[in-house]
Amino acid sequence: MTEGQGNDITMLLGLEGKGFEVTGVQAEGRSLLVEMRSGHEEVSCPRCGSPSLYRHGKARSRRVRHGWILGKRLELHIQGRQRWKCRDCGKTFSETVEFVRGRCRYTKHAEAEVLRHLRARSFRNVSRELGMSYGTLRRILSRVEAGPKMMEFLEGEEEIHLGIDEHSFSHHDMVIIVTEL
Repeated sequence: MTEGQGNDITMLLGLEGKGFEVTGVQAEGRSLLVEMRSGHEEVSCPRCGSPSLYRHGKARSRRVRHGWILGKRLELHIQGRQRWKCRDCGKTFSETVEFVRGRCRYTKHAEAEVLRHLRARSFRNVSRELGMSYGTLRRILSRVEAGPKMMEFLEGEEEIHLGIDEHSFSHHDMVIIVTEL
């Protein structure tokens, strides 16, 4: 892959200027896999701020979902990030991937896409369409913090009022009814 093509792909994925470069793209079953590696920009210690570091191995490669395109999952395979050790304070750390939350298998872009789908459809429909479990969708939704970004997300939406009622049949089968008032 030529350097220009890799730059074009990072731009299309919205990852331009994030310190990663594309090394390859391949179709793998129901997924499109984009191979990426770090560009090794200037790094300093997160604890003391010292630029006096030495290489201390590599972190494991990481595979994260970035979205969906043409009915296929778009996954990023981030090759082992460089680990560093500070000569001044001894802290060991890895390069950060700012577009993925720690220990998550989805980029922030994929989470935003899931939220856009959940805005108009039920959990079951989104689960079927995106191939994700209810639990995963629920976790993504629960990570959304109520704040200015959430208000931007809801801006322009019509306010609704819900009514909730419960009924039991012979004290065994419970039914919950949710209605828009």
